Amino acid sequence: MISLFYKNISELNGVSLLKGITISELKKKYEILIIDDEQFSFLDALRKHEYNITQKNDLTDLKDAEAYKIILCDIRGVGKFLGTDFEGAYLIKQLKVKYPDKTIIAYTANPYEATFEQFLDYAVQTIPKGAYGLDDWTALLDRLLCEVVDPVKIWEKTRKQLLDAGVSTVDVAKYESKYVDAVKKGNYESLQSLCKKNPGKGAEIVLSAIKTICAITSLFSPTVLSQEGVTQKN
Repeated sequence: MISLFYKNISELNGVSLLKGITISELKKKYEILIIDDEQFSFLDALRKHEYNITQKNDLTDLKDAEAYKIILCDIRGVGKFLGTDFEGAYLIKQLKVKYPDKTIIAYTANPYEATFEQFLDYAVQTIPKGAYGLDDWTALLDRLLCEVVDPVKIWEKTRKQLLDAGVSTVDVAKYESKYVDAVKKGNYESLQSLCKKNPGKGAEIVLSAIKTICAITSLFSPTVLSQEGVTQKN
């Protein structure tokens, strides 16, 4: 049974890790990667809107995408180095497995077989090429940039990882409660202590979330990190 005294992630709705940060500043700090063997139609226009965008015709290794928080990936004509007929769709899965905190959008100009769905489920959204105009893309990218630094969205990804790893719902609730408290206080020592008391896959996942948050705050403001690289002090 989950205690009624545990804090819920809903308590962080409207809470920001970055007070006063504008969408323009987020655009400058976070690079967006497009993986497409054809020129992305709105690439130049989005750059004129000050998005920090790089397009690659394909990857040669999953590490080629490591620096990017948001990825737009065609499901055809890319991911060839993985040697599968599912091409970009399979690449999306592999990227998400290796980098669970990344946000991936799939898009395609062509119809695809139902067998592709098992891989496209790893993307947050699948968009047909031509379905979006410039205003649609700017609205989507603005929302995704805001979600990158949203503590609620960060926890939602973390919770899914915990459940997928087989962590019990009770333990997930304990981590969530400590996480909510840590974000409110801006201090993660108590959450770190809980992880140290319960070593294992769950603790590793939560510590990774803390590192993500500290990386965000350090990108925009001075931060002091502990030897483990995760304790933030204001």
